[in-house]
Amino acid sequence: AGSEVYSAREGTVFFVGTIAGSPSISIKHSALIRTTYTPVKSDLAVGTTVAAGQKIGTLQAGHPGLHFGAKIDDYHYLNPLLLILGPIRLLPDP
Repeated sequence: AGSEVYSAREGTVFFVGTIAGSPSISIKHSALIRTTYTPVKSDLAVGTTVAAGQKIGTLQAGHPGLHFGAKIDDYHYLNPLLLILGPIRLLPDP
C-alpha cells in the first residue's frame, strides 16, 4: 500500500473509477489493447495522455497486491508482461 503505480506503455486514460468495490484505472494503448490496474487510486481524468513509465496512481491498502491485467478487443486476455518485456523466446541451454 502507498506504492506508486506506473503505466506499462504510452496511452490514454480510458477509465477511472471503481470495479468490484476497488479503485481502478484503465489505459488504452492502441485501438485494441487496454491495461487495467486495481486497486489503484488515481487523480488522472479520462482522456489524459500518459507516457510509458508515467505515474498513474497509488496502490491502496486492504488488498493483497496489484492486479495488472491486459485485454485485446474487450474479449481476449493478454499476458500483460508482454507489454513490458516483449515476446519471450526460449533458447537452447549451452
